[in-house]
Order: sequence, then structure tokens, then C-alpha cells
Amino acid sequence: MIEINIPKETLFDLPEGCYKAQVSDIRQFIKQTSRGAQDWVRLLFDVQVPGLSDRWDTMAGRSFKLEVQPGTDLRNFLSGLLGQRFFTDRSGQKIDLDSLRGQECEVKLEHYWGRDYEKPLVVVVQVAPPGSLKLTSAEPKEGNH
Repeated sequence: MIEINIPKETLFDLPEGCYKAQVSDIRQFIKQTSRGAQDWVRLLFDVQVPGLSDRWDTMAGRSFKLEVQPGTDLRNFLSGLLGQRFFTDRSGQKIDLDSLRGQECEVKLEHYWGRDYEKPLVVVVQVAPPGSLKLTSAEPKEGNH
């Protein structure tokens, strides 16, 4: 008998809820806008979804304009994981976003339905330290994936 392992495929079509996760990748990219080129960053998370993670590499991501002034989306999002004083305590300093790679966390996923789309867009709406969120324990219904 010749056996071969079939690698897990990546699945971004995840159910809503709160799950354990890990920051798996941080990618910087340029986005062209009507105001010219802008620096953006995409955070990717390995998400542990009961009933799916044993068969798939379950991933979720979110993109942000690469700026951390007070009130910006990236700063507000990362403050959930790093703490409200993280940026204030480092005022005037540089931080390396790559240092977040491998960070254990919890994420809250929500669905946003686009017009004429069969599947929703899965958005990481919140990231928090481990033990912060009430985790979703129910397995997704069969046939959704």
C-alpha cells in the first residue's frame, strides 16, 4: 500500500463567533486610491474553529491603512490586543509590527453580506488577549463548508 498525506487546504469561509487564534502573518502592501498610493498592512490569523480546524487551515484577515495616530483603525484594533496604554507608553518611538507574528490571541469574527454574493465576507472585528472573550464552542452546521 502506498500512502500519501494530503495537506490541509486553506479556508477563509469561517462561521461568526469568538475563537482562539494566533497572528500568523503581517504583510505590508501599497493600495492605489484617488489620493495616490497608500501604505497598508494585512494581519492574518490562524483561527481555531471547532469542527473545521482539524480538516482545514482556518484563516481570517483584516487590512488597515498603515497609520497609528490616535483614533485610527489600526491603532484602535491593536489596542484590543496590546492594551489601551501600549501606544501612549511608546509615544515617539518605533515599533516592529513583525514582533506580533506568533502572538496568541482571541478573535471575534462577523459576517458582512455583499450584494449578489453567495458567501459573506468574514471580518475580524476584534482581537483580544487569550482569556478575554467568551469563546464559541459549537461546531458549524454540516454542509456549510
